[in-house]
Parts: sequence; C-alpha cells; structure tokens
Amino acid sequence: MSTPKALDAIQFLKQDHTVLRGMLKEIERTTERAANARTEILARLGSAVRAHAKVEEELFYPAFAKAAKSRDDKMAYFEAGEEHALVDLILLSSRPRRQPMSCSARRPRC
Repeated sequence: MSTPKALDAIQFLKQDHTVLRGMLKEIERTTERAANARTEILARLGSAVRAHAKVEEELFYPAFAKAAKSRDDKMAYFEAGEEHALVDLILLSSRPRRQPMSCSARRPRC
C-alpha cells in the first residue's frame, strides 16, 4: 500500500506534467514571427523540465526501481531513463544560439 507521502509525490509529478504540457501548447500557439516569445517560453520550459527531471531521477525513479517486481516494471524504469537522456539531448540542441553573421567574409554588406 502506498503511503500518503508517496501519493503526494506522484500527484506532484502528475500536476507538473500538466504544467509542462501547457507550456508546449503555449509554444504551439505562437507563430514564427513571435521569435522572442518562443525564446522566452523555451527558456521557461527548459528550466521547468530540468527541475522536473531532477525530482524524477533523484526521488521517484530510485523508489520505483526498488519496488519494481515484474519485467514490465523494470522495462518501464529503463525506458524512462532513455526518455530522460533524449530530453537532455533535445534541451542541449534547443539552446538559443547567437544569430549568424549577415555579412560575407569577402565582401561585408552590413
């Protein structure tokens, strides 16, 4: 039987998933012309995802791994780790980059 503290942690993670989905929907509603808004939302989303992942990786997943009994539970644990590694790669690749130079090295036009 789960303890109230464990249920609170699970409820927290579920609520956090809802918040993160909301941020993704917020990005979907922007247009390409809203580059500044997208950059700001992505920065917030990146911070929120990192914090969320830290809670999952340091608290939830170790407890889940200990409690995992079935093969399916163990597979779910390893799949979650793979998903987190993928999220880390996506966050690294989506960091804002400096704007490319708009002038040529041979003949500057800026």
